[in-house]
Amino acid sequence: MYNDSFFRHTHAMQTVLKDAGLIRSGIRSQTNNLKGGYWNRVMHYQQPGKNWVVKQFVLGDENLMFPNLPDHEAQALRDLDGSTIAPGFVGYIPDAEGGPVLVYQFQDGSDWRDDTASMGRLLRSLHDAPVTGTYRDLNIEPSDILAQSNEIMASVDSGDATWLKLETLRPQAVPHPGLEQRHMIHTDCGPGNVIVTEQGPVLIDWQCPGMGDPVEDLACFTSPGIQTLYGCPALTEVQITDLLDAYDDAIVIDRFHALRRFYHFRLAGYFLARTRSLQDSDADSSRRYDQALELELTLLEDLLP
Repeated sequence: MYNDSFFRHTHAMQTVLKDAGLIRSGIRSQTNNLKGGYWNRVMHYQQPGKNWVVKQFVLGDENLMFPNLPDHEAQALRDLDGSTIAPGFVGYIPDAEGGPVLVYQFQDGSDWRDDTASMGRLLRSLHDAPVTGTYRDLNIEPSDILAQSNEIMASVDSGDATWLKLETLRPQAVPHPGLEQRHMIHTDCGPGNVIVTEQGPVLIDWQCPGMGDPVEDLACFTSPGIQTLYGCPALTEVQITDLLDAYDDAIVIDRFHALRRFYHFRLAGYFLARTRSLQDSDADSSRRYDQALELELTLLEDLLP
C-alpha cells in the first residue's frame, strides 16, 4: 500500500531504532510489512528476544472522525502497559525522520470474527482501566455529536439524495442522562483493530483515543457499517445481547439504548463523506464505504422511535 523508503529500505527503519537505543547493530533481524491500518505504515520486526510492531505515522489532512494522534497512542500504550487490553509498550520516537515512530509488542493471534462476549469483557476492562495521561475530551452530549456530524458532512452537497435521506433520520437532541466521570475510549474499535490471542482479544491501533462515554465504543463495535468495512457481517441481535450481557454494567447499557442512534448517525455521516470524497480517486474504497453507509442507514431506520 505504501511507497516509502521507511518500508522499501529496512536499513532506514533500523537506523531509527538504533538511534533511539532500542536495538544494537550487528544482530540478525527479520522484517516484513503488516497489512491493515488505513492511515499509517506498520512493520513486523523480529530479532532474538524482540518481537515488535514498528509503526510510522503518516501525518496529513485531519480526519474529523478518526484523527491521527501519535502522542496519544503512545500515551495510551504506556497507560495500559502490563494489561491484556493493549499491546505492551516498547518505545516512541516522536521526531523520527518521515514521521513519529511507535514500537510495541507484536500480538500473535488471529482476526476477530464472532465472539462478542469476549469483546464485551474486553471493553468493560478498558473502560474500568485507570489512566494517568492527558487525552482529548470526546463529545458526549447528543447536541455536540450532531454538531460534529454536521462538520463531517460539510463536504457533501446538501442536494445529494443520500444526504437528504440521512437528514430524515437525524435524531432530535436530548439531554445526556449523566456521566459521573469520563473513561478511556478507543473510538475505533472495529474488528480489524482486534487481535484474538491465546489470552483473549487485544485492542490495537490506538491512534485516536479520548476520554468520554463508554457508549461510543459499544456503538462503534455494534455498527453494521464498521463490521462490513472489515469484512465481517453485521452483528445479530443475539450477538449484541451477548456483548452487552458480558459488559455487565446496567447503567452503561441503559445509556447505550438511549444514545446509540446519535453515534450511528455520526458514523453514517462519516461513511457518506468518505464515499463521496473517494469516488473519483479510489472507486473500490468508495464502494465499500457506500455498502457500510447503506447498512448504517437501515439500522437508523430500525432505531426510529
